[in-house]
Amino acid sequence: MKLRVVISSTNKEQTKSLVDQLLSSKDRIEIIVILQASYLRNYKKDVKIINFNEKIGLSRSRNFGAFYKGIYDYCVFLDDDVSINKGFIKRIREVIFDFSPDMIAGLLVPRRGFNTVP
Repeated sequence: MKLRVVISSTNKEQTKSLVDQLLSSKDRIEIIVILQASYLRNYKKDVKIINFNEKIGLSRSRNFGAFYKGIYDYCVFLDDDVSINKGFIKRIREVIFDFSPDMIAGLLVPRRGFNTVP
């Protein structure tokens, strides 16, 4: 199964951190970074960086990454300010293999944890 990860970003430092987390997983994935209003060249050899001089917006950025050259079975969209758990990509593959979903959505957990409202 071919899996593409698209990261839409305006912050190259946060993007580097997320890319490093993804690459450390050792999973075979295609990583495409859409970098808006910033520039990053040849960060990692296995990562395709597409630079835009201006901000093109989140929707256009994700669509560009999803439909960029290549064939894949599933596309994962990540924002540049997220941290992923170890095994994130492995778990996505397991869910796809077990259930063949059309879409997967995740739970957003703030870095400080859940707060309860009285």
